[in-house]
This record gives sequence, structure tokens and C-alpha cells, in this order.
Amino acid sequence: MSPGDFKLIGQGIKRGSLVQFDRGDLTQLKKFIDSHKENFRDMLGMYDQLVDAEDVYRNSVPDVSHNHIRLFTSGKLWSTIFNSAVTGWKVQNIIDEKGFQKLHNSKFKTFIFFLIGLIPILGRVLRKFWCHADWRKHYISLLTSFAYFKKAMQGKVLEMLAGWHRSGRISREKGEMLANHKWRILLHLPFLILIFPFLHRFLTDWQFVKDKFHDLIITPIKLYFNKDQRKQWLLDMLRQGKDKHILTDEDARTIEAQLDEPYIQKYLVSLVVHLMTIFVSEITWLFVTGIYLMTHPEVSAAERAKMVGAILLAFHVLPISPGSLVRGFYTVSLAIRQRNFKDYNIALFLSFFKIVGYLAFPIQMTYRYPALARFMAAHWATDAVHIVPVFGERGALFEHAIFCIFYNWPLTIRRRMRARAAMRGNLSPRYWHIMPIAVAASAILGFVVKWNFHVAAAMLCLGAGAFTTIFCGKAALLKRISLSAFSGLLTAAIYTVLSIFMNAKPANDVIIAGLWHCFGFSVLAAIGAILTELFLPDVENLPK
Repeated sequence: MSPGDFKLIGQGIKRGSLVQFDRGDLTQLKKFIDSHKENFRDMLGMYDQLVDAEDVYRNSVPDVSHNHIRLFTSGKLWSTIFNSAVTGWKVQNIIDEKGFQKLHNSKFKTFIFFLIGLIPILGRVLRKFWCHADWRKHYISLLTSFAYFKKAMQGKVLEMLAGWHRSGRISREKGEMLANHKWRILLHLPFLILIFPFLHRFLTDWQFVKDKFHDLIITPIKLYFNKDQRKQWLLDMLRQGKDKHILTDEDARTIEAQLDEPYIQKYLVSLVVHLMTIFVSEITWLFVTGIYLMTHPEVSAAERAKMVGAILLAFHVLPISPGSLVRGFYTVSLAIRQRNFKDYNIALFLSFFKIVGYLAFPIQMTYRYPALARFMAAHWATDAVHIVPVFGERGALFEHAIFCIFYNWPLTIRRRMRARAAMRGNLSPRYWHIMPIAVAASAILGFVVKWNFHVAAAMLCLGAGAFTTIFCGKAALLKRISLSAFSGLLTAAIYTVLSIFMNAKPANDVIIAGLWHCFGFSVLAAIGAILTELFLPDVENLPK
């Protein structure tokens, strides 16, 4: 199940279907087939088979939304429902062949069998005991033979350990150790309440902790300095990609042939640097929180908790974080040092954002190495989504949505920006308009806004950035964003001057507040410009 299922459930209810995973709409499918007959010429017979299968399915489920009054009037419908239920129990190995015949010939016994299944825990045992000879013999032997009971418990323990190993809770070596020292399993039982198997293993396997520390800290440093290790790192990812079927053999051969190209190594080094910044935001959050707690010892515990929560919320809600700033400035320094904007034009933009910034260089590779870019995006994004319980399973809609967000959407944005830049080609660059925008924004803040100052200031700065980039004419993207940030800075400066003359506060206090406004207004104006560039209309598909 994935978040998309909730939407599908709602769509089903609209057309009168209460079945949770009832995604099919044969009427809509028929209309689509009729409007594209040339593409379904050799599949028309399959639609008739699907209609027949749908009819069997509908007549096997007591679904009032489809069968309506037939549930009360049709003996044939109930006969089909009973027969389908018995067949399903046999497929699930709840009943054997003899039990199948027993229930198939008696609707009363089938109904009693169904009612027994409603009994929690014991119901499943009673069902198997009644209609499955092998299970019945198994249960009797458990009660009459201690040796058999002991052997069965050993098998159950091994089955449980195998499940733990498959889910990632324990290693193979740990599983073998627990199988030989079964009493130690009791020490692991409290950790089963943890939703994430990773946490179970992290808290009970010291070697796993050391390996993870090595992967997160030591390995990136080695990769940064060692070309051969970077090459092997990518080859290992290619092997994993083929195992997970997100990489075709043809793409794998193409990527392997490009491994020694200088741009590949350059991008890999940059990707390693991005990975090394994973914990920068967390370290900064702890540092800022620690400074606040040390410098405000007089604050009550409740106020401390509130402020720590506010700091944590700010670090997680804002689209830009300390870690993303480090990644962004690294990419900018790389482009300046090499005097090469073209090969970093996407990474320069994306690196400043949280989460998606980790895929800045895989996406940047698209122009020169499309096969590698497709694979890197699929590998990193889909692996990250699997930590989400239930909704993050492999092949689910959530995984597909994440892939589209991290790979398809940035490429769409780049294509639209190129089309927009081509449309602006006949215009002249414009920069003078930031002055009236800044004057208007600061005047509104100074003379109009009387309450909710912070909200109003944020909205005005976002708007100032948006209007700045819209009226920049032919100016390049980096200049548009820089100019928007400067318009925010100018707004803060003008507002600070107004505040000195309008407020009775000491000039020093107003100036200190103004310095903070300069920083905050600049960032918000730049964000406004970026969001505007992202969500401006698609000029490629405008009506001509």
C-alpha cells in the first residue's frame, strides 16, 4: 500500500466501489481502447477475457457496491461466493484435498468454517485441525510428544531468525550464533517493537556500527583522494543496479566504457564531497542549540524545550540548510576555480537545496552522460525512500513518485528554463528596477504593516524576489537570483533607515535588527526568485 492508494480508494468510492484496491475501471478502459484501436488491434480478445475474469471476481466477493440486491435474491451468486472461498482456502494451504471436498459439498460446513476463522489466533489453528490432515497430525504430535515439540520449536526459532535476517535485523553470523545459543534470543525480543530493522541491528551489533561509521566517515575521505577506489565504488553500484533491475545491460556497458573520462572523475569527486556534508546540518543544529542553552541558563525548562523545538523545526522546514549551503558554495567555488559554468549550471542551482541537492551532480551528468545520470538518480532516490515503513516498499507508487521528483522534474525544469531563456533572447538585460521594488517593499513595511510583521516581511521579500527576476529581461539565471538577493538587501537597508527616524528605539538596537534583516531579507528574496523560476508557466506549450 502507498499514499497513492488513498486517492484510488476515493476514486473507487465515487463510482460506487468499496473495495480497497479496486483500481480497475473497465468502462474507462473500453473507451480508451476504442479511441486507440490501432494500438490494440492484436489485443481485442484480451479485453473480453478480462471482462469474464472481472465477472468471476465480482461474483466471488459479497460486495454490495457491485452486486446490490443480488446478494439477497441470487442463489447462484452465493454458490459462487462459497465455492470461491473454499478454493481460496485450499490455495492458502488451510485445507487439504479431503477438506476441500468436505466443504465444497456442504454450504453449512463452509459457513461454520468461515465463522471459526473470525476467532482471534485460535481460529486459524482450529481451521487447520478440522480440514487439513497434515496440520492435524502436527498439532496432535505437539501435545503428545515432547521430542516432536522440541524439534518443532527449534524449527520455529530458525524460521524466525531467517525472517530477522531477511528484514535486516541481524547478520548471517549473528543468526548462526543465536541458533546455537537460543537463550540469547530473549535479549533481542524487546527490540522487535522498533519499526525500522536498521535500529534493531544498530543497537545490538557492534560490528555493524563500526562498518556504518567506516562507510559514512572513512570511506568518503578515501574516495576523495583515491581514483581507483572511486572507480570501484561506481562499479559496485552498477552491480547493485543490475541486481535490482534499475539498470539495463546496455546502459551498464555504456557507463563502464566512460569510467576513465575526466568529467566522470570530476563528477564523482563532487558527489563524494556532497556525501561528506550529510551531517553538517545536524552538527550545526546541535552547536546552535548548545550555544543557546549555555547563554540562557535563566530560562525555564519549558521555554528551553520550546526554543529547542523551534530551532529544530526551522532547520527541517527551511528548504536551505547549513549542509546544503556548504554543498552550494563548494559547487560555486568549483565553477569559479575552473572558469566553467556550463558543466555545472544545474548543480550550481540544485546544490543549495536540502535533500534534492544530493542528486545535483547525478542530474548534472545528464547532458554528457545520460545513462549514468538515469542510473544514479534511480539508485540514490529509490534507496532513500525504502526507509519509510509500509509506503516505501520496492516497486510501490511512492518509490515511483520519488524517482519522478528527483530525476524527471528537475530535467523538466531545466528544459523549461532553456525555453524561457530562448524566449527572452530578444530582450535586453534590466537591473534598474530593483530600486523601485525595494522602495515599495520597504515603504509598505514601514507605513502599512502594523501587525504580524514577520509574516508580512517574509511575503514582501518573496514577492520582491519574484518581481525582480520577472522583470530582469535577458539576464542570466545566476544574475537574476543574485539581483533578487540584492533587492532583499536593499529593502532591509531602506527599512532600517526609515526605522531610525520613525521609531523611538535606540539607534544601536535598530541597526543590529537591521543587520539581521539584511541577511534574512536577502535569503527570502533569493528563495522567491528561485520559486518563481521553478513555477513560471511552461512557455513550450503556450497556445500559439
